[in-house]
Amino acid sequence: MPRIVLIDDDEDLLESLSIALSVAGFEVETFINGTDGLQRCRPFDVDALVSDITMPGIDGFSLCRTLREEGRDLPIILLTSRDGEIDEALGLDLGADDYITKPFSTRVLIARLKALLRR
Repeated sequence: MPRIVLIDDDEDLLESLSIALSVAGFEVETFINGTDGLQRCRPFDVDALVSDITMPGIDGFSLCRTLREEGRDLPIILLTSRDGEIDEALGLDLGADDYITKPFSTRVLIARLKALLRR
């Protein structure tokens, strides 16, 4: 069962995504801030990260950059309400594997996550 770290400061979204990912066959650990999520991603027993960009502590861009600088190659999907191409390009340049703007389809998020994990 793939282990997913899910980070978002919107607790309602965090809960609904956690349930959907669990039903889809993932083991999910949730965090409401980037600092705690980063600490959990450092061990090599995490298979993927799904993170909001704007959140307390470390933001999603910094989280992505830090993990890549540390040599972590786990799949990273950034979720955000920022829909500008500059933000999307920045997220991808910092090492994110995918960038999904809110609102989004949970079904599509799960499909993209599964596709990244197949690689």
